[in-house]
Amino acid sequence: MIYYSCFVSFLFGDMSMGFGQSLPVWCFGAVMASFPIPFIDAGMQPLVYKLVPKDMQGRVFAVKNAIQRCAVPPGIILGGFLADKVFCPFMEGASPLASFFKLLVGDSPGAGMGVMFLMTGILGGLSSLFWYKNEHIRKLGIVMEKDL
Repeated sequence: MIYYSCFVSFLFGDMSMGFGQSLPVWCFGAVMASFPIPFIDAGMQPLVYKLVPKDMQGRVFAVKNAIQRCAVPPGIILGGFLADKVFCPFMEGASPLASFFKLLVGDSPGAGMGVMFLMTGILGGLSSLFWYKNEHIRKLGIVMEKDL
């Protein structure tokens, strides 16, 4: 459930945001990016409750939440930097690759952001599938299914 939900979020959410050139498509992308998040959390919580000793769960949840929340500001800063200094200037160029991406996301001033969303959608979707295939992660799923 965790990796399929991540895959759906990246594939339909980020890719819609990248390909979209109108408010309704961006709204659809935002919903599709956010909708799977409760399923991701619902899949992770039983793992922590099952695998972490009860006397350590408070500490583990605190560290997990701190890491998740501390990662947001650097992610926003990095995303802004990449948009302003990498993707938007790239899309303003005339390289064959930029021309190809212009066919996909358009050539408006926000085209660099569109390409950035396409990259996160592709890389995030592929990494979700890659980690889903990991045998150690699959063993965790089998352990959890036996207890249900």
